Amino acid sequence: MFEEIRRALEREVAKGSGGPQELRTDVDAKVLRDQKEVEEYIPYMTETEREIIGYLLAHNQKMFTNRPDCGHANTLLARGIVVVAARPGQPVTYFDVPFAIPDHIWTVLKRHQDKFTYEPPGPGEDEPHPWR
Repeated sequence: MFEEIRRALEREVAKGSGGPQELRTDVDAKVLRDQKEVEEYIPYMTETEREIIGYLLAHNQKMFTNRPDCGHANTLLARGIVVVAARPGQPVTYFDVPFAIPDHIWTVLKRHQDKFTYEPPGPGEDEPHPWR
């Protein structure tokens, strides 16, 4: 699927005038490249990474807060699966830096949701955030 889209985008660039459409195509190509990298990485995710993604998918939650190093989600941050979501000048505390899964990555994770298990806590049990 990604190869077909990539080829179509390359054809458009070859025909293009070099204007804004070509710039948009570069952005689209990066999005597709990011999506492909995430899709290819899913089989190699650690149990902790799968647990974090499973929790977020089960709760339909694209954002969470954590320490600046992203805690147990630091490898997801390193791969670009989660990103810092603070805006320039936004005040944050050491324990509450906002992180998010970009929309184009969320799409891939939702498509592969069956590969991320989630087990809710039993009655009366607390549900800890897996990234902390």
